[in-house]
Amino acid sequence: MRLAGKTAIITGAARGIGRSCAVAFAEQGADLALLDIADDVPGVPYPLGTAGQLAHTAELCRARGAAVLAGQVDVRELGALQHAVGAARARFGRVDVLVNNAGIAAPSGKTAHDITEDEWQLMIDVDLSGAWRATKAVGGS
Repeated sequence: MRLAGKTAIITGAARGIGRSCAVAFAEQGADLALLDIADDVPGVPYPLGTAGQLAHTAELCRARGAAVLAGQVDVRELGALQHAVGAARARFGRVDVLVNNAGIAAPSGKTAHDITEDEWQLMIDVDLSGAWRATKAVGGS
């Protein structure tokens, strides 16, 4: 229980690496704020996590004894991240860890010179700027 008494925020928590991190943190005693867009994004050519998957991640963590706050949050929206961080602090009193996991691999399967500028901007906005926004929301509050 190395994380007992700690609170972690995990972005991209609906499935995959985000879910695995959430379950591992829950097993180590952390309370969790699980964030995911839980919706598809125009310009991403594959399905993203769903609200049902986010709810399932939350249930897996609760089954391991974690207190959980789950929310649909787009890392492209600073205000939404600030609101989610505020809700986590209000519920748990603190935020000790941020796992910046949200990301896309769009446009999948293209070579770099075939990616359009709009596709590139979307990927940068989620993968790079999204991590910065989440960090800013946690650090700036």
